[in-house]
Amino acid sequence: PTSRTGLPVAFVIRALLGQPDRTHARALLTQIPHASGQNYVLGDPTGVCDVECSAAGAIEVFSGSRWFAHTNHPLADTHPGDVTPTDNGSQDRSAPRLAHLTQRLEELDDVAPAALGAVLAEHPLCRGADGDPGFTLYSAIMELRDTPVLHLSAGPPSRYPLVAYPVVQS
Repeated sequence: PTSRTGLPVAFVIRALLGQPDRTHARALLTQIPHASGQNYVLGDPTGVCDVECSAAGAIEVFSGSRWFAHTNHPLADTHPGDVTPTDNGSQDRSAPRLAHLTQRLEELDDVAPAALGAVLAEHPLCRGADGDPGFTLYSAIMELRDTPVLHLSAGPPSRYPLVAYPVVQS
């Protein structure tokens, strides 16, 4: 569900960036009103959590110290009992991609950005090849350590390499 009185995603992200750690960021997500549905993967050097949000509330989907992956569909119903909005088939494409990604990550011995980037460049994760009408805009990998590093591709990871951006903390 959506709400005209909730905060838009861009405002929520700005508020999250002002939080000192994952615990405070997670608490903020459960306290603020949301304008629309959005999944937030939060992390710091101690771990990762995933929170599914909508105008109906926020639900933590995952919390732990290992990797976490997400594709483009809700992982939890923030409004049990309500009518689920029509998703126009996005879950039909996203859920198998998440299953593939999870399986590939479980198989990896090396979770270095280069190995993860190679997985993200694979079909069906990277969309737009072999008659697939979808399009992958970019890929992101975040290393959560004392000096975090964000790895981004400038386009589909099958065509653009990951570039490392150390996160400058003030």
